[in-house]
Amino acid sequence: MTARRPPQAQAHDPGRPAGIPRRIVVVRLGGLVLGVVLGVRTAERVGAKATISGGLGLLAAGAAMSLGVQLGTGYGATAAWLTVFGAGFGAVLIASQNLALNALDPERAGAGGGLTQVMRQTGSVIGIAVFVSLLNGVYRHSVDVQGLPPDAAAAVRDSFQAGLGVARQAGNPELATSVQDAFVAGMHAQAWLSVAVSVAVSAVALGVVLVVMPRRLGRAESAVPPVHDAVPSGG
Repeated sequence: MTARRPPQAQAHDPGRPAGIPRRIVVVRLGGLVLGVVLGVRTAERVGAKATISGGLGLLAAGAAMSLGVQLGTGYGATAAWLTVFGAGFGAVLIASQNLALNALDPERAGAGGGLTQVMRQTGSVIGIAVFVSLLNGVYRHSVDVQGLPPDAAAAVRDSFQAGLGVARQAGNPELATSVQDAFVAGMHAQAWLSVAVSVAVSAVALGVVLVVMPRRLGRAESAVPPVHDAVPSGG
């Protein structure tokens, strides 16, 4: 979700070159580092499963905070939701990886670590593809290209930056506003999906911890034969 550049950077200056502002990069990395540090310390105290659930809660909270982002939103609000979202992501990342690796035998640690990295990379690629496709789909559906020549309309629908470029060349502030509003609508759709996924995964994790694991432990304990005190035989 944080792979796309916040639209505020071009909200007041559509001619600004594309790229992620340096302050946003610093905030994003700072939130991630904070999440990793907190994730390690929290996992040592309350366990990895609780840390993962808490991290998913932070992910959902950060995504929900991003729903308040509009064209006039400043960098302060953007930094706040990026920090919360990054902290949640870092906590989930480090706690889940440690949980997976600690469950392996020492002789399988190497292969397990490699498999974990492959799964993480694959999940990242799939997640980015889904979220970027969602953003682009909502953007293309929301942007208003009525009255534009076919070539210009196709360029506007192609991307946010291209749309702003067409608006600037045509001297059309209404088109620029439509492009920005459509991009924000795409970001909000990403945020809703992030909230839904985080809440769903957190609910599953809590269900496993509170329901599945106690039942398994109960069955395991009932399968162990009781140990009776030895009674000395008479005679």
